[in-house]
Amino acid sequence: MSLRIYVDFKMPPDARQWLENNVGEHDLIFPMQPMTSVLSNAEPDPQFQTADVAFGQPSVESVEQATNLRWLSISSSGMTRYDNDAFRTLMQEQQTAVTHSATVFNRACALHAFSFMLAEARKLPEALQTQVAHSSPGWPDIRARSTLLEGDSVLIVGH
Repeated sequence: MSLRIYVDFKMPPDARQWLENNVGEHDLIFPMQPMTSVLSNAEPDPQFQTADVAFGQPSVESVEQATNLRWLSISSSGMTRYDNDAFRTLMQEQQTAVTHSATVFNRACALHAFSFMLAEARKLPEALQTQVAHSSPGWPDIRARSTLLEGDSVLIVGH
């Protein structure tokens, strides 16, 4: 069974070529105006109504009107615009599976959190804000309050 797969975001030419080469018997549908940010709202596209599968960030209104849609794969970890009882009920009634990419940024988010912890331990935000130079009067105080993370433990709880 051949599926019509709607992909609404802009991707590098090599990624698009890879997708086109590996989609098998299925048809890819690309919008005239691809999404450039997961935070913006997609423009309505009549082609979306023919899709069996959607990958990206389609507007809630487009998804609500898509009677052929069987799977919505949200291309980000966040799904705030879709996260409400009315949308969930509609997707259940239309028997449309909804997934998101919650783990796509796991490592990056963990490293980002760790970098902030390290910066705080070394008092980098304060040093940058005050622009205290080495050997200036404020430097010994900032340096004395800086710590190392040796022997410390951390637990990151989240997605």
